[in-house]
Amino acid sequence: MTGPTVDRTAEHRAGVQAIECWLDRGGGGTAAELVDLIGHLEDLANVVTAAQLTAVRRLAEQQTIEDLAAGVPERDAGSTVGAQVGLARRQPPRRGVRDVHLAGVLADELPHTRRAMLEGTASGYQAELVVTHTACLSRADRARVDELVAPELGSLSPRQVVHRVKHHAYRLDPEAATRQAAMAHRERHVSVRPVPDTMARVAAHLPAAQAVAVWAALDREAKALRAAGDERTLGQLRADVLVGRVTGQLEAPAVPVEVQLVVPAGTLFGSTAVLRALTSGDEPAVLSGYGPLPAPVARQMVRDTAACSLRRLLLDPESGTLVGRDPRRRLFSAGERDLLVARDQTCRTPYCDAPVREADHVVPFSEGGPTTLANAQGLCTQCNQTRNHPRWSARPLGPPTTTTPRTEPTARARLLVLARQACVETTTPTGHRYTSRTPGPG
Repeated sequence: MTGPTVDRTAEHRAGVQAIECWLDRGGGGTAAELVDLIGHLEDLANVVTAAQLTAVRRLAEQQTIEDLAAGVPERDAGSTVGAQVGLARRQPPRRGVRDVHLAGVLADELPHTRRAMLEGTASGYQAELVVTHTACLSRADRARVDELVAPELGSLSPRQVVHRVKHHAYRLDPEAATRQAAMAHRERHVSVRPVPDTMARVAAHLPAAQAVAVWAALDREAKALRAAGDERTLGQLRADVLVGRVTGQLEAPAVPVEVQLVVPAGTLFGSTAVLRALTSGDEPAVLSGYGPLPAPVARQMVRDTAACSLRRLLLDPESGTLVGRDPRRRLFSAGERDLLVARDQTCRTPYCDAPVREADHVVPFSEGGPTTLANAQGLCTQCNQTRNHPRWSARPLGPPTTTTPRTEPTARARLLVLARQACVETTTPTGHRYTSRTPGPG
């Protein structure tokens, strides 16, 4: 990250050195002193979080004023602050948006909770819980809950914070529970997220009655299969029954999947590369909708999955870029979008891991940018909206190579070429610049 602000490196280093000295002094202390040190550092972390949220609040106010002065429509003024906060914190934009909301509510409606954070007795997570569970209250009732709960935050667990806040909220406004439930019901959803060791976690955010019913059905069928002699554990059976119920397949390996391989263009050469990948080699493959897979795992999946499709992603052997089409078209073709998703894997905004939803022209089409993969980046819906802000810009870095290699480059070399060509520099309204590179299929 680079920016136009005063270099704070010396101040940052001094702060780090002060903490290191503190740690060095505590390193030789007794166990009791070390416990005290851990507690002091936690208090300090809470104070730092409060100070950070104060800065977020001031940034939101300042950016809104600057946007309006620059002629940005009122509805869009300050709309990029969440994304800027996420970039500064090396967090996804959605985390930055939450910080902007949290900072605003603490400053305007929950002064006692904010004060507890500044004193080190309340954490940012506790503050988020107070904000979330008072969202359905009027401003006056919210202030009353803040006054009642804030003095206790230092002695409450997260669950106790939720119970205490709900107790006061429901007492002050008996209809609050109904409004809160209706609000939560509208936010029901299902999500999937990769976890280590080629696994993924599917989560369903459901009304309690439906969630209990889903679990009961899975548990009942799993226990019946176990009683009938199935040797799988109950956990394995519940997982396999879930896959079967949702996909209609009786066994998990029968679920259709698509494995993607990057190979050079040319039918014969490409087929040879695919055959080599299926039998040997270490280059990772990509499971569509998930991400990279180790080569042995991908080969095992191809062998074991009855409905597995294998897609070749073709590279130009001269430039090392994924094959594209007519650059004068405004819209990317369906095939190019598939290639873009396979290349970028997740949203290209730094630190954002949301799924790719939009194919964005790095150099806008209206400014002469071509409709090619070299001028494309995959973005999530939120980042694509941010990208269209008048004071937000992006540009590709590094010209594409056109030199024909003397010998066939290795798969890793081809992917490195692809990554260099797909480097994008984003500039925010404050002048800070961030670069991102495509991870490549491997």
